[in-house]
Amino acid sequence: MFSRPRLRPIVDFESYWASLHRTLSEDYTLPSELIESDVSPQAAPESRVPADCSEIAIEIAKDLAQKGLKPSALFIANRAVVDATRREAIADNTPFPSLRPKVFNGEVAWTNHIVCEAEGLIYDPVFPEPLPRDEYLNRMFDEEVMVNPIVS
Repeated sequence: MFSRPRLRPIVDFESYWASLHRTLSEDYTLPSELIESDVSPQAAPESRVPADCSEIAIEIAKDLAQKGLKPSALFIANRAVVDATRREAIADNTPFPSLRPKVFNGEVAWTNHIVCEAEGLIYDPVFPEPLPRDEYLNRMFDEEVMVNPIVS
C-alpha cells in the first residue's frame, strides 16, 4: 500500500521556500530534500512527487502563526466550475473547466487550489516571494476565480 509522502516540517523558512519554489515553479512537484523519507517508498532521486497544495499551505500557516501572524487558508476554484456545479449543468460530454495556472503554460491543471494568506499576502512557493492577493490572482490565473477562506 502506498502512503502519500509528507513534507518535512519547516526549520528555516527561507530555505524551505527556496526548495519548494525550485520544483513547484517548474511542474508543481515536491523537492526530494523536503520529503519525509520514511513515508514514501524508496524511489530514484529523479522521480517526481506531485505536490499537495493543502499540505504546503498548512505548513506555511503553522510557521507564520509561530511568528505571531494570523494566517488563513484560502480555497480557490474556477468560477465556471462553481457556477456549473451549482446549476448541475455539466453534461457527460462537456469538458470540465479547471484551473490552469498561467505560470505552467497549460501543463498543469487543478480542480481547485489552496494557499495560505497572511496580512494581505498570498504565500504560494510557485512564486519566488509572497504576493499581494490581487497581484497573485492576476499572475496565476487567466480564468475568473472564486476565493473563499476555509480556515482562519
